[in-house]
Amino acid sequence: MQYSIGKYEKLIRATVPVILNNNKQDSKLYLLLSFDIDSDVKYIIEKVLEYIEVNKENFDTKY
Repeated sequence: MQYSIGKYEKLIRATVPVILNNNKQDSKLYLLLSFDIDSDVKYIIEKVLEYIEVNKENFDTKY
């Protein structure tokens, strides 16, 4: 799993793709995160990625 980070004047924004394998079909979700400019973004994103990996089965893609 990878992510993209964009740095702006007053904030940092990250996009994290979440790919789920449900019912023999891949589903893509995107988690959009915003951070204060002085945040430890890499550390926070790594923790979020760990949480997503452990809890993937709890994501519901049915609308």
